[in-house]
Amino acid sequence: MPNIPWRRYQAFLQAHPYRETNGIAYLEAGQGDPPLVFLHGLLETADAWWQQFEDFSHALRVVAPTLPAFDTLEDLAERVLGFLDALGLDHVVLVGNSLGGYLAQYLAARAPERLRAAVFSNTAPPLLAFRLRVALRVARYRRMPEERLKASLRRFVEKRVYLFEGASPLPRDYLLQAVERISKATFLQRYQALTTPFRVPRLEIPHMVIYSTEDQLIPRGIAREMLRVYPEAEHHHMIGHFSYLSDPRKYDEHLGRFLNRYILFPFPSPPSST
Repeated sequence: MPNIPWRRYQAFLQAHPYRETNGIAYLEAGQGDPPLVFLHGLLETADAWWQQFEDFSHALRVVAPTLPAFDTLEDLAERVLGFLDALGLDHVVLVGNSLGGYLAQYLAARAPERLRAAVFSNTAPPLLAFRLRVALRVARYRRMPEERLKASLRRFVEKRVYLFEGASPLPRDYLLQAVERISKATFLQRYQALTTPFRVPRLEIPHMVIYSTEDQLIPRGIAREMLRVYPEAEHHHMIGHFSYLSDPRKYDEHLGRFLNRYILFPFPSPPSST
């Protein structure tokens, strides 16, 4: 039987149907400045952030695009910037997890004038060691037939995600659904983007790093490199790679306090706790 958070997720989807602009499907709710824009990871779609929508759309305009098809990371960044232009989003607080965190770093380097603040969670800096590790995995996955690749991803989710996410069933349930929805071509396209080199941005805006030394996807040493390359970042340690799904209360507390310190004084508490 689905657990209560899963039922809330289904209710969220009914209450927040997807919209589309410039060929990008997205979710949007709330009003308030600055806009809060969430970028999802490798397997997910915009609705992965549904619990953050619940907690922040009462006070801010919250937007999450589903990453569209693209050729290169530069192409993806251009499409996301065009998407922000189409919605009239000029100075945003950008929150990215995993691939979304890598893209958020790229956008911070490429278009820093568009960002009011940035949050990089459960991701890696564009270091050679990380990019080579990803390139080897991409080559391996490219040789797999699609069904074998999906079977491998399902085993990973079922055997490791539950264990590393504090025994929370929600990430496992959500990601098993995501594996069925994603195509091999989209998976490889997104994974390949993580091999793109770029210069680590020198940020003059408030920024925060959320990382895990128990991350099943980002090696411990690389996760800690985020603290070295962003020495002025506020940083918080959480459990697992999908902490915004598995422990949304703590994740959103970190994000809310970050906003309260640097953006909104004070940031209003959500009407109901996650």
